[in-house]
Amino acid sequence: MKIMKRDGREVPYNCEKIRAAITAANNEVAEKVSETTIDFIVGNVEKRCQSLARPVHVEEIQDMVIDELDHADAYKLARHYSEYRLLHEQKGVSQ
Repeated sequence: MKIMKRDGREVPYNCEKIRAAITAANNEVAEKVSETTIDFIVGNVEKRCQSLARPVHVEEIQDMVIDELDHADAYKLARHYSEYRLLHEQKGVSQ
């Protein structure tokens, strides 16, 4: 599975980048989610990406993460992750 970065490059999918981003956001909120929940979210995102059968843009993955956080009732984490995402987009950092 390939990921399309913001600069247009295609790179291999790496679930650890998703896990690291969620974990970083999780460390910043008072109401944390468990590692099990993070694993579940990462797994669901991976399944969703595979079902598309095409390279997936990094921003699509970030949307999926927020959607999965909402489904897990981790609303504060979803908001913080969204803010973290915007900060990185403004800095021009690609995942």
